[in-house]
Amino acid sequence: MEIRQAAIFFNPERESCAAAGALFAKAAEKAGIKHYFPDYAFSLSDVLPDTDIIFSVGGDGTILKTARAAAEKGIKILGINAGHLGFLASAEAGLNFENLLEEIKNDNFISQRRMMLKASVIRKGEEVFFSSALNEAAVKAVSPRSITLLAEYSSQAIKEYTADGILLSTPTGSTAYNLAAGGPIVEPSLDVFILTPICPHTLNQRPLVLPGSGETRIKVISDKSQSASVLSLDGQVNFPLDCGDEIILSKYGNGINVLFPKDYDFFNILSIKLKWGGR
Repeated sequence: MEIRQAAIFFNPERESCAAAGALFAKAAEKAGIKHYFPDYAFSLSDVLPDTDIIFSVGGDGTILKTARAAAEKGIKILGINAGHLGFLASAEAGLNFENLLEEIKNDNFISQRRMMLKASVIRKGEEVFFSSALNEAAVKAVSPRSITLLAEYSSQAIKEYTADGILLSTPTGSTAYNLAAGGPIVEPSLDVFILTPICPHTLNQRPLVLPGSGETRIKVISDKSQSASVLSLDGQVNFPLDCGDEIILSKYGNGINVLFPKDYDFFNILSIKLKWGGR
């Protein structure tokens, strides 16, 4: 892969990320790659024309933030873990960055398309909020009290839920909040969503796997005795909800292209990062 111009994105307030970002910039300069540093607020307006790739240096949260900014422009991203888990990362901060750039140049990395979702909030017939997410959209209680939500898929009613909330996850997000809430792990290339209740007050509500082609709607029908609610995207973008609000969730464009080594093995990553199958 030829890299003419790259963005190097990291949180300057985190020492480990700033140090790794500076080292990577030196390697890019030595390789003759034109590069720049987007502000950590990072929006689409910060992505310069002719950017071939965004190197996201940090933890999974930094990659999630990068994905929301880069998806619309179809720019590839590569995560370099300078955080904790780094489940979405393709390389570690201690790696020789010059060798990494050479491996990319020699096409020893492949591009995987990961599904993203879009979320809009309809209030009294008008759209009052719109954004996207790589992992999940969660409609959840603000305080430690239940809320009541009505979910439907492609105009078919699913169920009324009394719970701490509901989340709709992508396959990539199946190993994040969805996993913690008891949802299934889904291989990331699949074209599906996972609808998972969060602490439902019942014994008979379980996660559902839904086709990625359809539209999921969640309506807030809580009464005044219940908690207020919020829409949270990737745990980073939050929008307060009112009773009667309807959240519309569906696939977002063509998703995002993430670079991984050719020998990337999702199930091996599960074993290493999440101790899958450990005894």
